[in-house]
Amino acid sequence: MEKYAYINDKKFAVSDGDTILKFVRRYFGNDFVPTLCDAPNLDPYGSCRVCSVDVALVQNGNAKVMASCHTPVIENSYIYTDSTRITKLRKNIIELVLTDHPLDCLTCEVNNNCELQTVAARVGIRDVRYPEGKNHLDRKKDLSHPYMTSDFSKCINCFRCVRACDEVQGEFVLTMAGRGFDSHIVKSDNKSFFESDCVSCGACAQACPTSAISDVFESKSVVADKKVRTICTYCGVGCNLEVAVVNDKVKSIQAPYDAEVNEGHTCLKGRFAFSFYNHPERLRSPLIKRNGEFVPVSWDEAYDFITQKFTSIKNEYGPDALAGISSARCTNEENYLMQKFFRAVIGTNNIDSCARVCHSPTALGCNVHLAPGCNQLCGRFEIYRLHNGNRCQPHRCASCYRGKVEAVCHEKNQHSNRPTQNRNGTLCNVSFATSSGNQCGHVEYAFIFYSAGRNCRSKIY
Repeated sequence: MEKYAYINDKKFAVSDGDTILKFVRRYFGNDFVPTLCDAPNLDPYGSCRVCSVDVALVQNGNAKVMASCHTPVIENSYIYTDSTRITKLRKNIIELVLTDHPLDCLTCEVNNNCELQTVAARVGIRDVRYPEGKNHLDRKKDLSHPYMTSDFSKCINCFRCVRACDEVQGEFVLTMAGRGFDSHIVKSDNKSFFESDCVSCGACAQACPTSAISDVFESKSVVADKKVRTICTYCGVGCNLEVAVVNDKVKSIQAPYDAEVNEGHTCLKGRFAFSFYNHPERLRSPLIKRNGEFVPVSWDEAYDFITQKFTSIKNEYGPDALAGISSARCTNEENYLMQKFFRAVIGTNNIDSCARVCHSPTALGCNVHLAPGCNQLCGRFEIYRLHNGNRCQPHRCASCYRGKVEAVCHEKNQHSNRPTQNRNGTLCNVSFATSSGNQCGHVEYAFIFYSAGRNCRSKIY
């Protein structure tokens, strides 16, 4: 039976598991209720209270202020998103934040892309009523890291960087120390970015609503001629990337939140290692060796040369004299065409992939820490248990992606003998359950490794 609730006295259908914020956004868009501590790839937290709304059980009845990001929708309740007291509350919260925030917006890296700036305009901030007092504007910048930067004078204590490091990457490098006015972000044991255990994934920088944490490429800056959606080529996961381009050169890279494969996250290589694209030693055209030296040629000439050589070798020595090696960085479709070409056209089974050779140490590590394969299970189960394994060691980035996994629970770090918290924070044992709800009993290993990506190389034994 369908459930309903009211938004500003208008009736709307409620879905199971809806929070108030999710419910309102479905019908009125993402900007209808302002937020600061909420992010698309993070669990609801409720620290900023900017998303507060009035909730009443009857129309125009006594209402209670609730944080909409983590409060479930009550059936037949009345939600008022912009009542007078809610408007005053949000404005007061932002005014208090601005009393301890530098007002250098015009020279700030994230000018016109700052969520605090956007929310301040949304709630109608024109001045700050509170007098100047003690603040943290004297905090020094941390520029020690080759990629990451921090300026905690601009930190608003939203915890988004801490939660991104914990929930998305699972590194637990950042934490909040102190209490009250002395609350502040620390890296590892209060070290610099360079000395900390940071793996340079950049999840904290992308999550930060201001420029308190950023990167050397200023990836949150609006300075870009265009943004191009593409796919990372470093491994077979298939992370989506959003590339900011200035004067036909790559300025920075972000991970789009709406990508099903990586959900707003990527690794160090995908986010920061893009200088290869215009490297002077990069091949720009096919090369044919003539008189002992490689000479650039056109694609037509290269194809004619390959066709002539393949035909002559096959006619003289037979099809088994030819062999092909495909790339693990190609798509599944391209690798399929490669093997089809050698088997059906050339007539030989001499086809291999570089993954068998260069990827074999990684595959061995994955088999030891995860299990041999398991990608074929993704359509059969909704809940998975990894028993005595460690996702993060063999592949940092793929281990953070859920794909079709609803929960990946209780994995033991075999080196430190402590549980490793997964992306959704669950630390528990569960049994296998099929999508129909039938229990399957104890299963020793199960994990969707490249379930949503490309080049799923795993097998089940």
